[in-house]
This record gives sequence, structure tokens and C-alpha cells, in this order.
Amino acid sequence: MSRRHPRLRKESPSNDRIARLWRDSLEEHDPDSAVRFEAAIDALLQTGKLNVDRIGKIINRIEPAGVMDFMVALDDVAARFAIDIRGHHGPIRSIEMFGLPVFGNLDLAAGIIGRDALPATLARLVRETGWSAEKSGVFIHPQILSPAAFMALDPMTIRGILLDTGYGPYGEHSRSALMAALADTFGPSPASEGMVQAGAGFLVGVRYMDDDNQQFDALWPEVDEDTADERMELAEGAWHEEMSRLFGEDSEIAILPPVPWRHLRAEFLLSAFDGALSMALIESGEDLDTFDRTRLDAVMARDPDGIRVDVRKNGESVMSYAIAATIMGHALEEFVCNLAADMPVTLADDEPAASPTIH
Repeated sequence: MSRRHPRLRKESPSNDRIARLWRDSLEEHDPDSAVRFEAAIDALLQTGKLNVDRIGKIINRIEPAGVMDFMVALDDVAARFAIDIRGHHGPIRSIEMFGLPVFGNLDLAAGIIGRDALPATLARLVRETGWSAEKSGVFIHPQILSPAAFMALDPMTIRGILLDTGYGPYGEHSRSALMAALADTFGPSPASEGMVQAGAGFLVGVRYMDDDNQQFDALWPEVDEDTADERMELAEGAWHEEMSRLFGEDSEIAILPPVPWRHLRAEFLLSAFDGALSMALIESGEDLDTFDRTRLDAVMARDPDGIRVDVRKNGESVMSYAIAATIMGHALEEFVCNLAADMPVTLADDEPAASPTIH
């Protein structure tokens, strides 16, 4: 198995070229254009030339319907990097970022995760539960970030964290000054700010693997959907067993399985939404073990600062949930798609109502 790594171009690619490559890869389904697009973005990231202003100029050359997919693609390229670790004839080392959603008592979680032993334990379990290959190296940063950190994680910052983490000849990692600075600004919120915001955060992980040791895992599964689904289901079950063993069945902390970086924001927001919905159903007297979720549907509307999802049970309101646009960002389409797989979703334009909010 091999993964194609973009090679750097000597010249800086123009905004028009990047937009054209993106259109060709998206509209024409041209794999060569997709590889050249990744190489162009990688070149800009490596030279520090993909700032927010430049991204805006490229977006102006793209059809509006493709902007969110474009931004997800930028995050995906930024969160992966390949280096030649032994000169031109040595193996290529792939370095990738991923995330681990964390829910519950984040004050307690931050104190535990801040100890040296737990991040190393989590890194080991990422491998042992099948999320990362046995011969890969895994590092978990010891800082929990709040949802507000997503608005600061632009592609240049993502790549900066990846490089700042460090990668020696044997994959040694160092604590990232950039991650520490982000945690100072976007650490877990005080409990006084409300259950939804205070009880949701995420960890940042980095993994590396040499090309001559690569194998499929749950973060990079087989192309065959049935095989991939089976691998991910087994890894997810093993992860939950290990978390129960680590923290106990009735722990105030829940660390969810690893998520590829490109899907982290949408998966995190959907998990936060599901947690709020579960609390709302319990408060309405429902037993989650026996409740029939086919009785639910959702109505989505624009909020002054983002979106609002009103969940109804047999037509009656169960919960109104708002997510700020700065947090949702380009994860909107994936969030809606994942939500629609769980319950019918319709769109509406009405006045906003008071609701638990992630902002």
C-alpha cells in the first residue's frame, strides 16, 4: 500500500491556478488535477503564503457551492505532511493530525490530561485499539481546546502545529509552543458558562508512519466500504472498552475515538448536539435505552450568529440548539448530512428562540 504525496513546486502557484486545479478535480473528477492541487496548497503552506487573505482571494475565483468543500480540502492538506527522513533514497515519513472529542467535566479532564502519563497512555491506546497502525508513532498534546479554538485553526495554524510538534529520525515529539498558546486563549470554559460550552472540548493528536511500514487502520481504512466499516466498528468498540477501563463506567469524563482532522469539526459538533439532545430527552421523561428516535425530526434555521436546530418529537419541541457560525465554519454541510442520517431535517426561516449554544 502506498499513499501519493504531493511534491513541492519551485514556483509559487497563482490563485488562478489553484482555483482552476480545484475546479478540474471537483467538476471533472480528474485525479491528476487533485494531486497537483494538493501540491500547490502544500507549497503555499510550506512557504507560509496561505494566509486568510490569500484564501479569500482564491475563494473569489470558486463557485459559491464549492467553497465549503474547498475549505475542508485545505484543512485536509494542512493536516498531512510528508518528509524524506534519510535523504533522497530513504523512506517517506507521513505525519498527520487527528482529534479526540472530550465531553463532561473538563476541569477534571484538563487536570488529568495535564499529567505526563495520561497523554502517553491515550497515544498507546490509539495504536492498540486499531485506530493507528501498530508500527506508527502517536503523540497526544496535553491541552484540551474548547470549541472556540476552531475559529483560530486556519490551515497555516494547523500546519504550524504539525511541524511544531517535532519529528526526529525515530519520531520523537516535543510539546508545541503553538498548542500551548492556543490552550491559553481557547482552553476549557469555566463551568459557569453553561453545560454545553463548558462540557465540550477536544484533544489534538499527531501520528507518523514510514512508507515502508504503512498498513491500513481505522484512521486510514480500506477503500472497500464493508471492510472499512467493519474495521472502524471493531476499533470503536475496543476504544470504548479501554476508556471504561481507564476512567470507569460512570466517569464524569468521556473521550471519544480518534477522528481524522478533516472530519473533526463536524463530528465534534454532532457529538455535542447528541449529548444535549440526550439530556433534553431525559428531562422530558424518556428512557434513552427504549426511546424510538424515528419519532424525532429537526428543523434548521439561520440564527443571527449562526444556525439553530429545533428538534421535535411527534411535532412537539424537545430542544432548540444553536451553533455559532465561527464554530460551525465550513463543517455545515457535513454536519447537516450526518444529522440527516439520524433524523429527517427540513429548512425554515423563522425568528430565533432561546437555546443552548456553542460559541
